[in-house]
Amino acid sequence: MGSSSSSGYKPLMVMVTLQFAYSGLALFTKAAFTGGMSPRVFVVYRQAVATMIMVPMACLSRRRSKRNSSSSAEVVSLTWESFSWIFAAALVGVTLNQNAYFEGINLSNSTVASAMSDLIPAITFTLAAFLRMEMINIRSLRSGAKILGTAICVFGAMAMAFLKGPKLLNNSPFMASSEDYDWLMGCLLLFAASFL
Repeated sequence: MGSSSSSGYKPLMVMVTLQFAYSGLALFTKAAFTGGMSPRVFVVYRQAVATMIMVPMACLSRRRSKRNSSSSAEVVSLTWESFSWIFAAALVGVTLNQNAYFEGINLSNSTVASAMSDLIPAITFTLAAFLRMEMINIRSLRSGAKILGTAICVFGAMAMAFLKGPKLLNNSPFMASSEDYDWLMGCLLLFAASFL
């Protein structure tokens, strides 16, 4: 009974753990920016570390799949069209997204960054409804719940953007006064990162 009842909570535990990880990342990056690091340099370091971790894993996975494959004549080719789609996804989904996100954290704070990432489901639902990939029926309970959830996400993010609390990292000599922060620009960049 113990293992079957706890297995239902595994997705919830993973989601909570991921939220803590995202919050920790936002705090860590804000501390790095407060110490004087440039957001663009941080993106380059982050991508370099990710490349150093992922390339060996991909090579090992490729070797294993070749060994386990029954037909050794299987060749994966990359066409120009698929390469173009991969390049566009990397440009928009990684490069622009991370530059906007980390510049937004630099201009605002880590609390706003954590709140703005909660807009992703609302933006996804709005885009899907706009592109007619999601059908909305006002009389349906399911559509009503989706619309209500979207509204709660948007109002929560707006409240976090417009209500500034005390700063967690305010003892550093590199930190400027609150008047120097372009709070609205930081919130707009974080929204753009969520959209991207």
